[in-house]
Amino acid sequence: MILSSPSKPAHWERRTILLAAIYHVLIGLDFLIAPRNLIELSGLALPKYLVLMQLYGILTFAVGIGLSIQTLDLNKYWMASLLVWIAKVLSTLVFVVHIAVGDFPL
Repeated sequence: MILSSPSKPAHWERRTILLAAIYHVLIGLDFLIAPRNLIELSGLALPKYLVLMQLYGILTFAVGIGLSIQTLDLNKYWMASLLVWIAKVLSTLVFVVHIAVGDFPL
């Protein structure tokens, strides 16, 4: 069996993941510190449990930290991107299902 070394990632890959990390850290901090900001900006009614928004902020912040760690070695920590991708796809599916069922107004 021939083992080959992984290819060196391009500069745009590292920059893209770093931008995603910065985005997730900032959005996570916003949801954690001021969970009403985005809801009031969108014009939606405030939910009864703002703690859920803060919990989402903690998870988003943790994703940002994980992605920032991945920028240190993209080949070694590739699973961070996979987990973020799976989370984004599944959350989009749940959102679409709730719109189709009528639980979430357009």
